[in-house]
Amino acid sequence: MPLAVRSPYLNAWTTLNNGATNWPTFWSTAELGWVGLIRVDNVTYGWLEGGGNPNGELLATLRNVQVTPTRTIVQMVAGPVDFNVTFLSPIEPNDPVKQSFPFTYISIIVESNDKARHEVQLYSDITTEWLSGDRSVKADWNTTATNSIVYHESFLSSPRSLFERSDQATDGTLYFAAMLASSTTHVTGLANETRGQFIFTGHLPFILNTQGPSLITHADGDRDVLAISMDLGSVLSATPPTVWALGLLRDPVVQGITASGNANMRSPVWRTQASIQEAWTLIQKFLGDYTAAMQRAEAFDVSLATQTSAHSSLLVDLVSLAARQVMASTELTVSADAESLNTTDVRMYMKNVGTTASSGKMNSVGELYSAYPFFLTVNTSYGAWLLQPILEYASSPSWTEMYAPGDLGLLIYATLS
Repeated sequence: MPLAVRSPYLNAWTTLNNGATNWPTFWSTAELGWVGLIRVDNVTYGWLEGGGNPNGELLATLRNVQVTPTRTIVQMVAGPVDFNVTFLSPIEPNDPVKQSFPFTYISIIVESNDKARHEVQLYSDITTEWLSGDRSVKADWNTTATNSIVYHESFLSSPRSLFERSDQATDGTLYFAAMLASSTTHVTGLANETRGQFIFTGHLPFILNTQGPSLITHADGDRDVLAISMDLGSVLSATPPTVWALGLLRDPVVQGITASGNANMRSPVWRTQASIQEAWTLIQKFLGDYTAAMQRAEAFDVSLATQTSAHSSLLVDLVSLAARQVMASTELTVSADAESLNTTDVRMYMKNVGTTASSGKMNSVGELYSAYPFFLTVNTSYGAWLLQPILEYASSPSWTEMYAPGDLGLLIYATLS
């Protein structure tokens, strides 16, 4: 089941059963630390976690799961309250800046199910496992509060640009953010201690863990978490959505090859709006855009389902499950040099996210062929942007064979041994 699926490296899934019993995983099945808790009248329930509930929390009861092209909507019960958790990975075919910004929303709406008021607090955290497939490397972190948002950011102590470790990028900066309010508390700290603090008190201390850098997985098996909690107060009717934002930013994202055979560093299109150092401004806009983003997502879901059902009603569920997966395999880029970004030089790269013979390769013709109807349905420009890199590669001095290339190979990324 897709949770946060926005790029080849922000790609989290789960096999959610009756309660939060399994850790979310990267597409390649590596575990990703991500916990969600709800506290109702001093009793805590887990809605996303794994590892056997080490702090004694109960499991929320799963009632229903709905998967649309952009959303996974999970309906759950925590004692006397019902709540919906929506994992929204936007598909923004008409806005290259938004589409290239690999962030997702997690939102929760809570409502009493017994016509009585209940005190409710919400919590979520992520670990630094999202930063590398090698859990023995070190990560560092910062926390920043502006006038309107709070965000944690984490990064490897020794990042390597355009490298992978066990399919995970080694050059990303991980973000976890929320709107800042008087009821919002946030902290970075050890997993069991931080989660236990919320379970026992319903909030987090305003004390930052400044002991980084630290191993992604400590010698004793513990991990550092980036946590944000909210106190909803007394809840009776359905609450407004409580929203977190989760993202993984990289720049550059691809090293392409021009028709002349030169290496060409590619930046994500969102970089035309802000530098990496200014990324917080886009995070702030992203959080502020939640309501409109949800409306666009709902409209996109309806449109795609309508077009799909016109061919066969049996395809709607398949397309709903595949849409985020297809879009998240791509990087929408512009060319970059030491001086500027060329906003007219747009190219799209599609990584084969899977375990086939062409796994990890870019713009594999076989995968492009399979996905092409989807790309042409959502935005015909995607077709040209995806084909151009492989056509340029074929005409460059780098390709010396007598036949056409089947993909861009592994020239885009090297893999650490």
